[in-house]
Amino acid sequence: MERTKAGKAFGKMTASKILIAVITMTVIGGGTRAFAQNQINDEIVVIIDSAEMETESEDSLESGEETNESENNLVLSRVMQYSLEELLELEVVNEIPYTSTDMSAVYETGVFCIAEIPEENIRMYIYYDEEIGFQGAAFSIGNDVYYFDWPYTCFVTYLPELFWDEESQRLLVKCYKNRGTGCAVQELYVLQKSESGIWIASAYKYEEYTEAVCERISLNIDEQGKEYTITDNITGEILDQNVVVGDIPCSYDFWKFDVDATVTFAVNVGYYMCGKLDGDYYYFSEMETLCFDLNLIQNDDGSITFEIGDFLGYEEL
Repeated sequence: MERTKAGKAFGKMTASKILIAVITMTVIGGGTRAFAQNQINDEIVVIIDSAEMETESEDSLESGEETNESENNLVLSRVMQYSLEELLELEVVNEIPYTSTDMSAVYETGVFCIAEIPEENIRMYIYYDEEIGFQGAAFSIGNDVYYFDWPYTCFVTYLPELFWDEESQRLLVKCYKNRGTGCAVQELYVLQKSESGIWIASAYKYEEYTEAVCERISLNIDEQGKEYTITDNITGEILDQNVVVGDIPCSYDFWKFDVDATVTFAVNVGYYMCGKLDGDYYYFSEMETLCFDLNLIQNDDGSITFEIGDFLGYEEL
């Protein structure tokens, strides 16, 4: 199945589980999706009901880092300048408009619609200005608009993806936290429709899933530093075993989600887990990228608990 750029969507996702894949995104089956502009990162959620314009804070997004409340409030104040009516008037764009200079790109200040799923009446917006950078997002869903203080991209050339899960009535947003040579780090955000009709936001962030992976698997290097072994701590199965190639710093850091009929999580742990071992880094030219099922467990309040499931096999780098 082909992918489409921002502003186009197709199909429908009818499964309630997500795949997280680390190196490449694999399109397996029918999934409604649109491509947006970036990566999402922070945690405080403010919900605006377009009818009564009442705000309430949701603490369903948590972070491993302390948040700067004044900065969050500043971001929210910028993006909340725009009403639902103003947002709906915006045309969908594939990138933040910019003027090219000899040294860099100068981006326009304002709010931009970067993705939509027309058949579900869902649109995603981002805000930019020079002071706060690439922070501030909003979603219009029907007659409501939901505002977030999320940083939404690492590099504007990398676009987030939106997926609609019809069966579970949830919106999945996959974004890049970091991207570069030897590095692909994504985070997953979920907007879940509760029984009361309010959308609750949850996040599976780098700090949370790296800790979960370290609990799930063990990476051991022999005393000579010549061979490594990765073991599943639940089943005891050896998932990968190979030689260590030299002692130059390992550049692999891959944590990616694949969302379609199911959700999986693929990881290459060489760089991260070696740092956790003893502060030394090694180069693993043949280390396997491990792929796990990712379970999304809906709680009574509508929030989502993320749980790494069965080991599924390997992904190619």
